[in-house]
Amino acid sequence: MNSNDDEISLLDLWDTLIGAWKTLLAFLAVGIALGVGIGMLSPSVYQATALIQVGQVGQVGQVNVTRQPVESPLLAVERLRSLTFQQRIAEATTDQDWINAIRSGADAGRIQAQLVRATQADASPLIELKVRAPSREQAKMQTEATLAELVRIHNEFAQPRIDNLRSELASNREQLEASQMRLNKLSQLAVVDRVPDSRFNQIMLANMMLTQMQAEVFAVRSTISMYETALQSPLTQPTRTIEPVFAPAHPVSPARLMMLVVAAMAAAMLGVLWVLVRSAWLNARRAKQHPEQSMG
Repeated sequence: MNSNDDEISLLDLWDTLIGAWKTLLAFLAVGIALGVGIGMLSPSVYQATALIQVGQVGQVGQVNVTRQPVESPLLAVERLRSLTFQQRIAEATTDQDWINAIRSGADAGRIQAQLVRATQADASPLIELKVRAPSREQAKMQTEATLAELVRIHNEFAQPRIDNLRSELASNREQLEASQMRLNKLSQLAVVDRVPDSRFNQIMLANMMLTQMQAEVFAVRSTISMYETALQSPLTQPTRTIEPVFAPAHPVSPARLMMLVVAAMAAAMLGVLWVLVRSAWLNARRAKQHPEQSMG
């Protein structure tokens, strides 16, 4: 007996599939129907997106002025992801379904956030914020509420540091005013034209003190300039979005076309498998019933 007789050639498989084209078409139709049905029954999810720049506060050093974020962007991302923060947003927007989902532990959070690395070395990372909701308007509203809450928290963090900068600026201005008054008095004493020898030493001392006071006034003015710069933008600025909130009109999920394609492919594969398995079973059954035909 030829061993090839026990093997099923590709041509035989093709003939089997062609002969069962109605069955394959029925499986495909069922798969398409299921894909369309699941896609239609799945609720639409909309998404709003915003890019956030964490607020900064100027910092006066010994020789220069730098800036520091009011909160580490990494910590701000974790704050946005926390369910405690998201529950406050849900309560602020009176979204009872979201509140119930969070309290029951069935919702992993609608708010998504991640860092976007800055292109400049001295720039802080941006935060990409994404908020998903059942409607476009709701997604945009909850994104704006999220931004407002984050701005409120960061303003609380920044206010003591800003108050300290303003206090130091006011103190240095008072010091400048007092130093300027002393400088004016010394300027009147430091006159060297036609003075008696008895007053020469006093005038020399006044000139030395005048030079020292001028240096002090210059240093105080430089310090005041540094504090004024530290309090101005861009060194000190609140948390903000670099562009308005973007909420497209089309939902981000479900991907109905993808669901339809996957369902059709799965149905087609299942149909092929069914046809081949059924054909093999019928051949085996036929061989048992008529063994002399299979041997011949």
